[in-house]
Amino acid sequence: MFRKYFRNKKIKKYAKLLPRDLVQNYGRKEYYSKYQVDLAVIRKRLGYSPKINILSNSIVYAMYCSPEEFQEMHETAKVSAEYSEIRREIVDIVFDKVVDLSFDILLSNTPELSTPNLSSSDFSDSSFGGGDFGGDGGGGE
Repeated sequence: MFRKYFRNKKIKKYAKLLPRDLVQNYGRKEYYSKYQVDLAVIRKRLGYSPKINILSNSIVYAMYCSPEEFQEMHETAKVSAEYSEIRREIVDIVFDKVVDLSFDILLSNTPELSTPNLSSSDFSDSSFGGGDFGGDGGGGE
């Protein structure tokens, strides 16, 4: 029971905190590399070790990396994980409706943050949907 709670909380944090960081640091893309995602996780203090564990970060890689890169890194690490199953789980946890998970969907549900490197013309008006990610009210974790 607690494992699922913490996994859901982790998924919500990845969905809420990483899209803006990725755009600010690497531009807007459909997919980001493992290296870029690892650095974003570290910058946002969502990873607690300088050595990133592929198994424990399958969620974030399924969110932001291409299916091909996801598969390659899991085969190299000899870890079994299904990209489509993880992405389906992400949609169930983060969104109230069925959506086709894409970076734009994640970005549109990210609360607007201070984005000094981006101009308002970088995003359409609908990009800031403000979606509800639930959570504990931001107790400073």
